Amino acid sequence: MIIATAALGVGCAKSAPKTMAPHDVAGGAAGAAAAPDESAEAEAQRDQIAEIEAELERYEASMLEAGVELPEPVQALRRDAGQSATPATAGDPAQRCQRICDLSANMCTLRDRICELADEHADDPRYTAACERAGLDCDRATEACEGCDA
Repeated sequence: MIIATAALGVGCAKSAPKTMAPHDVAGGAAGAAAAPDESAEAEAQRDQIAEIEAELERYEASMLEAGVELPEPVQALRRDAGQSATPATAGDPAQRCQRICDLSANMCTLRDRICELADEHADDPRYTAACERAGLDCDRATEACEGCDA
């Protein structure tokens, strides 16, 4: 499962091959065309990290809904962003444990995907920060799953 997800994450990170329009070759305007390509690539990268951060925040919200306390650094980031960092009151223990363990598996798969992308975008601190945050979330979700009393 992780290998398939990792391959999917890497595949999603690749951009389409760059091609030159016929007028760029004939008219010698290749330099003018490079700026929009770079701008489009930078915009796509910003969109990609924004989607990753949003997905991470959704998993964190699910962990809170399941009654899992997030790591302090993640709580601080959520509070700074005006988001809830308070876990809900626990419900039915058997359902809660199953939900927490499912979240743990999903969170750790997401961490793997994010960290692979962070390696590909080593020059972008947002990817590095997202990888570190996902690692903290994965570790906490795993602890919560392993320590869950059904």
